Amino acid sequence: MIRSILVGLDGSAHSWAALAGAVELAQWHGARLELAVASDHDPAAHIELQPSAALSGGLTSDLRLTLEPEPPAETEEDEEAVSAGAAGDPHLAAAIEVCREQRLPWVARRMEGLAAERLVQRAPAVDLVAVGRRGTSYRRGQAGVGACVRSLLTSQARAVFIATEAHEPTGGIVVICDGRDPSLRALSWACATAAVSDLPLRVMVSGSDESGLTTVLRQARAYLRPYRLKDPFVGPVREGQALPAMLRGRRADELAVLGPSTPTGWGLAAWLGRNALVAAVAESRAPVVVVK
Repeated sequence: MIRSILVGLDGSAHSWAALAGAVELAQWHGARLELAVASDHDPAAHIELQPSAALSGGLTSDLRLTLEPEPPAETEEDEEAVSAGAAGDPHLAAAIEVCREQRLPWVARRMEGLAAERLVQRAPAVDLVAVGRRGTSYRRGQAGVGACVRSLLTSQARAVFIATEAHEPTGGIVVICDGRDPSLRALSWACATAAVSDLPLRVMVSGSDESGLTTVLRQARAYLRPYRLKDPFVGPVREGQALPAMLRGRRADELAVLGPSTPTGWGLAAWLGRNALVAAVAESRAPVVVVK
């Protein structure tokens, strides 16, 4: 289901956590990582070349970079040349070492311009974009998330993985389903990922009334059936309470999957005048995937 993952790197703890989450997903789905940093960022600033807090095993201290993307992909661009042009960036060098340790195929990109703009431009060409909730350029007063997240949530990206400051090995997946197409796509994504990772899946079903809830429950169970998951939990939640219940009841190692219009009834966010989806991402204590 996921063949390529674009990872935005800037040396912040959040971006190393995004890499850690992307590595997990790439291992489960057999995907290739595209490691990217924008050239408007000074590679000598905010360098944290020891992402061991986010990645189990960490890195070796000797980062000798020899460009051997494995295996080369058949695309129109010369990916070896693209990677060679990115050789001088220390963030990419550290991320490449992680890919090599985990035996994952990769390509490295050094992009020209603002990170948010360049990631948005590249997003339609990949299956998933992985970024930290905020990075080194984050400033307070931005609803708790950085510019890259805000731009990607309104872009043509197929799916966006948003990491918090520290990544824990994923122990489960939770998804909200309200019967609408965006939440059904999120449910399909969650089912496929639970199937390849052998992780437990928890489905929170929301409906407008008793009849609607019964319909959505039946629909959710039909989506689950082909994946033959082990004991998935499917439970009803009162309309408007699914997202708050998810945020309150999630474990730190549980990956949440949402559709772009799933967070309905988020009263606190509406009261504060904040976008419900951005509020959900900002308040979450564990990673979130938004499936378009």
